[in-house]
Amino acid sequence: MNKQNEKIGVLEKLGFSFFATSVNVAYSFKNSYYKYFLTGILLINPIAASNIALIGTIWDILNDPLVGVWANNIDFKSGEKVRPWLFWSAFPYALGMILIFTDFGVSEKWDIILAIICFLFYELANTARGIPYNGMAALATADDKQRKSINSFRSVGMILGIAIGSISVPIIVKLFGGLKDHTVINSSDSSAIFKTALVLGILIVSGCLIHYFTTKERVRQTSDDHTKISFIEIYRILFSNRSWVLNMFFIMTYSIISALSTSALFYYCSYVMNDSSLITIIMSFYLLFSLLTSVVTPKIDSVLGRKKTMI
Repeated sequence: MNKQNEKIGVLEKLGFSFFATSVNVAYSFKNSYYKYFLTGILLINPIAASNIALIGTIWDILNDPLVGVWANNIDFKSGEKVRPWLFWSAFPYALGMILIFTDFGVSEKWDIILAIICFLFYELANTARGIPYNGMAALATADDKQRKSINSFRSVGMILGIAIGSISVPIIVKLFGGLKDHTVINSSDSSAIFKTALVLGILIVSGCLIHYFTTKERVRQTSDDHTKISFIEIYRILFSNRSWVLNMFFIMTYSIISALSTSALFYYCSYVMNDSSLITIIMSFYLLFSLLTSVVTPKIDSVLGRKKTMI
């Protein structure tokens, strides 16, 4: 049997799904609480807190090609190019999640400096984790139908992760003694937030390792001259590729819209409605429709094709 067209079992697809769930539970926590952690626990000026997030976002944009070059120039003994990264990035990514929610008990100046350093490390580890995950579906099989099926499991896992994160994270914070008699986190919640980050760090490691041990990298290059690509060369290749530039612009604008809408929603629930728990109800409806769409979209894609479906 040609391993490139080998049928992918349910267990392997569930590995993709569980990884997406675990990461998005953690991402939901980071998205919901990080800004409040900076301003409510570290007591950093809101403008400085926004600049920390901006610096991290710019670094996230810049480090994608850098990590891509780094990954391309590393040869694993197994002959694999992507899957081992799931193993090696698990602990740094979990550590990054814990560090960005750590109160070091220093002055505001040092809080800002340490917050930037920790956030840069988190984003780098996040990229090292994200690139292999995004590439594994293409390397697991050469069969387009199987790839669509894997992506459906990934989408369902992502939606479940966001749903579970939106509902369970506030509960976990309360279990650790946070959010007592108030709905928006403040300095009294420092320990509870840190312990929640530790739990999510364990979840991240579990998701990465389960994905690593349940997947196979079947699609290999027919030949490889092991040419090392420089950082300058990779940027030249990328920006000369029209499809890559258009896709980058799409992802960038989508991410900006998503971040703005999510931040506005959390702000509205927390400061206008004075109850951050309301986000759970709103997100539940959003996620229900997203889940239904994830089931229907592959069928529409099969009929109309990918480009028409996106349009």
